[in-house]
Amino acid sequence: MLGLLRPVRGLVKTLVLISLPVTILPFLNGLIEGVFVGNYLLETGYASVLYLKQDLEAKDFAEHLVVSGQRVVDAVLPPFHVLRLHDPTDWWERLGLERLDFDKEAYPPYGSPDPTSFASLHGLHRRVNDPEEEPWHHWVYASAQPWHREEFLMDGWDIAFEKLIRYHYANPSVASASFNYISCPESFLCASWRVHGPALLHFTTEVEMDGKVEDQVPNYDAVTVRIIEFPLKENMMLPGVFPSYFNQLKAVTEDDGWASHSPQSEFKQFLRRYSEVCENSEFTYPRSYGRLAKLERAVLWTMSFENSASPKVARFIAICLSGATTVLGYRALNKILDLLGYNTLEQPAPTGKNDEIFSVEQLELFFASLEDDTEERIKSTPEGAETWNALWDTFQRLSKEKDEEEGDEE
Repeated sequence: MLGLLRPVRGLVKTLVLISLPVTILPFLNGLIEGVFVGNYLLETGYASVLYLKQDLEAKDFAEHLVVSGQRVVDAVLPPFHVLRLHDPTDWWERLGLERLDFDKEAYPPYGSPDPTSFASLHGLHRRVNDPEEEPWHHWVYASAQPWHREEFLMDGWDIAFEKLIRYHYANPSVASASFNYISCPESFLCASWRVHGPALLHFTTEVEMDGKVEDQVPNYDAVTVRIIEFPLKENMMLPGVFPSYFNQLKAVTEDDGWASHSPQSEFKQFLRRYSEVCENSEFTYPRSYGRLAKLERAVLWTMSFENSASPKVARFIAICLSGATTVLGYRALNKILDLLGYNTLEQPAPTGKNDEIFSVEQLELFFASLEDDTEERIKSTPEGAETWNALWDTFQRLSKEKDEEEGDEE
């Protein structure tokens, strides 16, 4: 038996040695990237839980706020004049959709025992009143900015979206689709969708010619979601037109521009974020990982193996090994420390967190936008008074720290 295995072992050894020049660097870089990916998964997992808690607290607080005679959560306000999605527990209802697997009688008040399922883009349905009605379309703009006021609208994509809303008011989007928007920084929904913004999420009941309809339910249409991130990487068919921010948004929302983009895939979104993590790491670690990444690209290009399967397989295996070791090792060490009675390791810092000076500016704008009797209404209940006092104390503390920092600089 051993004699029969010797030729096989020799063949495997020969193949490994032959492929070594084109797999060794991808494998080494894959081990490094696995650590990056593991840390990213730990960070985003922790951030999603933290952001959900923050969003729920903000939602409870916003229930007391009234602007122009409307609750903030229901108000259509400048600069976009479309409803903002505040509440992570009913955002799909704001779009006119239903989750048939959510039972609010069994799991009050939100209908699901798993809070992370609130953000799922699967299992969405829309009730059909007329089987012959046209397919339904809807857009959600994901902004990269945390705060939006008409006089402080500085982001180029936000300005383009505001222009897009005015354009489609006179020239309706596909099937007269409506719009909502969401702010992505420190957002549970964006963190769960792995969307940074700017992006457009397209919701539709229209089925492609060769598409398969899943989860067919009587009197309901299944909803397909697409995530379209900007700037567009694909070549835009806009002859003679400079692809400005507005033109890129309009090219997607007008007619059937959305159809050229594939339906949402969690794996595809993960790959997008993985590519960004690796690209940023090249600049963060230019003398180590950055040089190895450049060397790998140069070697594969020289040997014409840049599109070969062998380097990709080697990298994939290394990423899985290193990434799994990072995540499982972190969790195992936390578990051991917990069993021994020690404090667990510090949780990974959420990505994209704003600095304190910007938080002060946010709070200044927030308090300035409130109506005169808002404080009295909020403090009319014990919960509201506690929330208001905590928010005001935070504002006072951060303002003092900001003044001290500015004084030191002078």
